[in-house]
Amino acid sequence: MRKSYCILTGSYNSRDNILPFITKIGNSLKSWKIFTEYEITICIVDDGCPQNSWEIINSDRAKKLATELGCNFIGIKLRKNFGQHQALI
Repeated sequence: MRKSYCILTGSYNSRDNILPFITKIGNSLKSWKIFTEYEITICIVDDGCPQNSWEIINSDRAKKLATELGCNFIGIKLRKNFGQHQALI
């Protein structure tokens, strides 16, 4: 059984950085060649962002991009901003 790792980040005021973030993480992990040993999940939390980050996080494009890079993808939407610490707990 492979080990699992989750890369978790908030998205407050980062709408335009979500897809580039997924791409950079996926490409970095590919270069490290760890997908044979580890199952990787990218988890992005919409922590009440006024920019409507959820539209990008919940898009088929984000999910497809992560899948093409060999990662699982999870988006979480909080109903309001509780602060970075609470978003990542």
